[in-house]
Amino acid sequence: MPRKSSSKLHELIHSLTKGEKRYYKLHASFVMKNSEENQYLRLFDILEKAKEYNEEKVMVELIDVKEYFVIKNVLYSSILKSLASLYSEKNSRMFTRSKLNEIDVLFRKGLYKQGHKLIDQTKKKAEQNEQFETLLQLINMEQKLLVSAMSFKSLKSYKERIKVLMDETKSVLNIIENIKEYDTLLLPIARLHFEGAQFQQKKDLHYLEELMKNDLLSSEQKTLSLRARLNYYYIWGMYHKLIFQKDKALPFFEKRLKLFENVDVFMQELFSDYLFTLQLTSELAEESGKKELSTKVIAQLTKMYSAQDDFAPEHQSNLFVYYYLAILEKHKQNHQFEEIIKFENDIQKGLVKYNAQINLGLQQELVYYIGYAYFATGKFIEAQKVLEQVLNTKSTGVKSDIFNISNILFLLCLFENGEFELIKNTSKTWLKSLDEENVYFEIDSEIIQLVLRLIRSEKKFIRSHFYDFRDFLMSRQFDMQQLKIYKYFDAVAWLEGKIHGKTIFEHHLELKQKK
Repeated sequence: MPRKSSSKLHELIHSLTKGEKRYYKLHASFVMKNSEENQYLRLFDILEKAKEYNEEKVMVELIDVKEYFVIKNVLYSSILKSLASLYSEKNSRMFTRSKLNEIDVLFRKGLYKQGHKLIDQTKKKAEQNEQFETLLQLINMEQKLLVSAMSFKSLKSYKERIKVLMDETKSVLNIIENIKEYDTLLLPIARLHFEGAQFQQKKDLHYLEELMKNDLLSSEQKTLSLRARLNYYYIWGMYHKLIFQKDKALPFFEKRLKLFENVDVFMQELFSDYLFTLQLTSELAEESGKKELSTKVIAQLTKMYSAQDDFAPEHQSNLFVYYYLAILEKHKQNHQFEEIIKFENDIQKGLVKYNAQINLGLQQELVYYIGYAYFATGKFIEAQKVLEQVLNTKSTGVKSDIFNISNILFLLCLFENGEFELIKNTSKTWLKSLDEENVYFEIDSEIIQLVLRLIRSEKKFIRSHFYDFRDFLMSRQFDMQQLKIYKYFDAVAWLEGKIHGKTIFEHHLELKQKK
């Protein structure tokens, strides 16, 4: 068996996009002699075609090539160099980093005038792209230049330049500090979102309200950079989303989206965040009835997803997640459950392919959509199997709201499938685990008690239990705004369906026909 460590070249080649492969081959033709180029490109092509790495097979194909291991190591290094060259042209951060190295070389050569000119050019680029840490490095370099080459006409002009640099340093440090402060404010809200679509503990709501009183959140004018403004929009948008004020949340994510699309460096460096913003904007637009905006955003996601092979592997996995989350949510909002089910195979294949790159909570969310679609169309056996996939994963990264609502639907599937003994055991275990401080406590308790009453009742009394539960939900209508049941499970449609002998899908279809 080949050593795992030797497969790194194979992994690197298979991580390349089509454009990166083309660039490498062009790069190789310029920097290598014909004989060398043939050897390296032969190995490149062999490894590109091989789905799995087997060093013995590769060496057999290259039996005429001497010093195989040297060629392999050189090829690995040359690919990395070509990528660095490619992205120094395309990626602003890598571009400025390469310029820092060039400036350092000029200083070492004593070419201070040339170094100073390159500093000025690079500073403009760094300012334009809001690369403030790099800007600070450039200012420090200029300070060293002043010490190394005091070529000023007078001491006065020297002091003036020192003052300018000190002011620039102070300004940049203030901007960096401002960004860090917004980063600090963003983190707890991001945590609440990724742990669940809404806050989980009653204390979380109080914490959110206190957080939003911070003076930095009182106005956009408190942001000293576009990077800080990205965070400002996220914080306010996510705050409103967490407390179910979707109409207020949407404008903030629309502004965030425009900011991404107007600043190239954000698209380069924060592409995954951009995809997340697209998906969330689509979801909020759909929930707010702004169909045109939702359609426009999903079209953008679809366009990128259809060309996913042109993106780096890390972006391919994020494209997969956010494209499908947007598509599935749109179909769910429009009660197109059969359309959701059609995506099951593609989603399951994608989850296998990108398993290592996708957050566990997001994986569970995608699977839940399929389970809910089966449930909504009355396919309870299929729904139960899919929901088990969500519930069988208990580890760090699980979204508590998805896990919780899956428990509810799973219990209802057991009832529909006549597995009454399993309901008793499942309910007993679940009741013991409920937390009274959790915002879901009351609704979870009531649903468990409802199902237990259903399996103990005579058939003629079952409908009355559904009426009673509907009355309970209506009496808690305000509180429902704070429950995951409001987002992930149309409890009212389900109850109306049970009362009138219909599925959720049939209930919505009937309402649509009446309109």
